[in-house]
Amino acid sequence: MEHVNHFYNILSEVCKEEGIKEEKLSFDWITKLTKGDKVHFAVRNQFDINSSTSTLIAGDKYATYSVLRNHEIPICEHQIVFNPKLREDYYDENFIIGIKMLLSEHGAIVIKGNNSYGGREVFKETSLDGAIDIISKLFNEYNVSSVSVCPYMDLNKEYRCIYLDGEVLLLYEKSKPVILGNGKNTLKELMDFYIEEHEEEYDESVDDIYVEVPLEYIPKDGEEINIGWKFNLEQGGTPRILNIDENKEIVNLAIKAAKAIGINFASVDVAEEKNGNLSIMEINGSVCMTKFSCIVPNGFNITKEIYRKVLHKIF
Repeated sequence: MEHVNHFYNILSEVCKEEGIKEEKLSFDWITKLTKGDKVHFAVRNQFDINSSTSTLIAGDKYATYSVLRNHEIPICEHQIVFNPKLREDYYDENFIIGIKMLLSEHGAIVIKGNNSYGGREVFKETSLDGAIDIISKLFNEYNVSSVSVCPYMDLNKEYRCIYLDGEVLLLYEKSKPVILGNGKNTLKELMDFYIEEHEEEYDESVDDIYVEVPLEYIPKDGEEINIGWKFNLEQGGTPRILNIDENKEIVNLAIKAAKAIGINFASVDVAEEKNGNLSIMEINGSVCMTKFSCIVPNGFNITKEIYRKVLHKIF
């Protein structure tokens, strides 16, 4: 709830400065925005600047993949598996064949709730039995209607573009979470300390977090150790703002992808593989910049100015 309140604080500041009246509805889930004779709504951190169809496409990872592939825009491969309890008409046990092929070709896969966000409901797996267990868990415990299965890519970098109406307003690189050694504690002990400190960001146990060195290893004082394979800021990743004009290939790909699904305001995630190839990872119509605004110098004001531009577009 803290993240939601932080978004409302940013929005409230902009509204006061722009002469926009706010009114909270539906247990504060909806914010009614009024200026003159114009009325708009924000549902949590999603503005009504996007069409319902583009919002639905962006909120569905496989749908985004399908549309971008149809437009011949590079995007990491997705397969979809439907929950037999909720989507019986679409369920096909042949999904196992597809997973076997992905594991055979790539060695590891990523399984995620098809409508998930923030790095949650996302798992990495290297075995067929493990993949089936994770999919069953997502269906039975998380009650998701479908999951997306992708090849695991050992990325060089991951980028996020904040897109508004044909241009990228902000570009930043995301780095995987790291911990610093102290020359005394083992990696497992350091990870336990880290997870306890960031307990709200982790729904996994220490043994589920990906590391490339033995847990018994004692990192040297000041040595950086990657303790995750996800780049999400909500799960310990760190951002670094990049110059938009100096990274036109990334920016142009993001713009092309956003235009392909017809969305006006979105965050577009771009992956860079070890060979330098770029591809779209996903598009989010709900642009959450809470973590960014908290951990980046001047991040609050950067976020505030982006939301101000959104409000200028709709009023």
